[in-house]
Amino acid sequence: MLIFLMEPLFAKALLPTFGGSAAVWTTSSVFFQILLLIGYSYALFLQQLNPTRQLWLHFLFCLVVLAMVVLPLFSSQLNAPQLINLLGSSLAPKTSAITHIFLLGMGSIGLSFMFLGTVSTVTQIIAINLGSKNPYTLYRLSNAGSFAGLLLYPLVVEPLLPIKTQLVIWHYAAVLLMLAVMIAFGYLLIAKKLINLNKKTQKITPPSLRSWLLWVLMASLPVTYMLVVTEHITKGIAPFPYLWILPLALYLVSFIVGFGLLKFGAVASLASLATSLWCITSLTIGATDVITYTTQVIIFSLTVFLTGLLFHTQLYQSRPHTGALSYFYLAIAVGGVVGGFLVNFIFPVLFAGYWELPGLLIMITTISLVIFSKSSTVYLQIFGKKYLLSAKIMTIFSIVILCCAGVIKLTTSINNQLVYQDRNFYGGLRVMENDQKVALFNGSILHGAQLKKPADSLLPLNYYSHESGVGQTIQHLQSIQPSLKVAVIGLGSGVLASYCRSEDQFDFYEINPMVIEVANNYFTFLKHCPNVKLHLGDARQLLEQSASEEKFDIIVVDAFTDDSIPTHLLTLEATQLYLQKLNYHGIIAFHISNRYLDLEKVIANHVKEESIFAYRVLVDDTDSQIGSTSDWILVSKLADQLEGTLSNTTPLDYSKTVRWTDDFSNLLSILKFPW
Repeated sequence: MLIFLMEPLFAKALLPTFGGSAAVWTTSSVFFQILLLIGYSYALFLQQLNPTRQLWLHFLFCLVVLAMVVLPLFSSQLNAPQLINLLGSSLAPKTSAITHIFLLGMGSIGLSFMFLGTVSTVTQIIAINLGSKNPYTLYRLSNAGSFAGLLLYPLVVEPLLPIKTQLVIWHYAAVLLMLAVMIAFGYLLIAKKLINLNKKTQKITPPSLRSWLLWVLMASLPVTYMLVVTEHITKGIAPFPYLWILPLALYLVSFIVGFGLLKFGAVASLASLATSLWCITSLTIGATDVITYTTQVIIFSLTVFLTGLLFHTQLYQSRPHTGALSYFYLAIAVGGVVGGFLVNFIFPVLFAGYWELPGLLIMITTISLVIFSKSSTVYLQIFGKKYLLSAKIMTIFSIVILCCAGVIKLTTSINNQLVYQDRNFYGGLRVMENDQKVALFNGSILHGAQLKKPADSLLPLNYYSHESGVGQTIQHLQSIQPSLKVAVIGLGSGVLASYCRSEDQFDFYEINPMVIEVANNYFTFLKHCPNVKLHLGDARQLLEQSASEEKFDIIVVDAFTDDSIPTHLLTLEATQLYLQKLNYHGIIAFHISNRYLDLEKVIANHVKEESIFAYRVLVDDTDSQIGSTSDWILVSKLADQLEGTLSNTTPLDYSKTVRWTDDFSNLLSILKFPW
């Protein structure tokens, strides 16, 4: 339970440091899988010893970890939250995002988590010494505790406690568990009648290489698929624990059910059901604009559950005798690490686009076809010959659909003249070109376009047209002020630089270096502005570090990752920072166009709490060649600053506001449900 309380907590605590990237979650998962692998390796070593040495060594291990955790925990200068802040500020400029996350983890919760990774397996080893015939039941219970932790986090922990308080309480709970383990092991050392401390070490027969590799494969495929699906469903909304937790929770349930609650005969029916759902999923991948997001999340989540159930059941059926238990769990841990490494390090290098999801579906459905063949006898007994044939046909049909979808998508990209595609820690970018314009896409969302005709090349398009909220704001202030100083959080194609006059200064804040490269190489907006400054890094951190006297006439908050604004740029503290950096007559422009999140509720709360003034500008130019539907909220310190100067304005709705702070943000309260 403590392990899976920490995973979403740690990732959410790090989101602001890394610009709200969804990759924080998958990278954190790799970090935790590595720590579990270390714990399982330690358990394998422990099982080689006789019972007395097992107890003494683990008792000393707990004592050392306890001392190393407790000393900084009770130090006024080295508690966990402060250590995260310290490492965050000192390492960020010097390390890659992935290395940074690993160093933060080891410096804050690494030792405690490593200890937790030993508890389940070591307990099963001791249970074997005490005469247990089926220690795998304890593994199922361990996963039940993990599932409980995942439920507790979004339902109890996150809504009630600030993040720093959560971290401190978690550390105290880990310390209490260490003490409990030490007491239990000390009691076993004293109560000799409970355990034969002098018996010989149980003979451990290492599994064959084929069996071990099979375990790794069966463990790695569900993990890989779960992480890829998590990345897929969070790219379009926001990296919130609610969305991380859903696939992970279903993955854990598949472990609980698969480890002993299903008979082998059920594997065949599982494979058939999973294949049917994979077939539907393969159609869903190419129809994201037709199928509602809620439906997609449900379909993909079910595939995570059935994939995990299919392979975990197979894994349990192939389990070894208790003497090789540590090898078995080590293989499972290696499978988890392999899955994490594939998602975070291998796939981004192999694929410029996100091709791993259809690729994994092809692999999984192919392997399920093999499972059909192996369980044909069971199938024939349960369902009959016709059903077995239809299941195999469905599997092959799913593979064919996925291959065809890949060919069609590749052909479409070629026809639309894909001139650039790449991805990094912060997401994937595509630059598309046709006879009229060049367009930048982040995921599936358009993030800026430029007309190719020289006379129209500086015409702002889409969300940034002259009629949009930000367009009207810039033009209005330019009409009454000889020069403007504008801060833009989020670069995109740099389209807002098209408004720049020779006497204006535009400061762009962008955390993704790949976006800066694309804006400079494929668009000409930035070249038009003589006084443009590009700041690489997180906007909040850079603004906080800038000189206190630096003020802006306009601050534009437009930092999107796919269709989401990083949470930490929308909190109350972030808005207070923007107000500090704003001139008395200045305006903050929040871009809230979003398919899934009602961000007006959050901004309306900040406006009410800070006693400032705001208007919402909603423009629908979907029929226009240069415009699109855009939704902006314009905030000012002055009551009459925006009065009579804007068109298409509506007052904000203050009846259902939602309060977001750095310590608390709730996705469900602003989620739109497109049923």
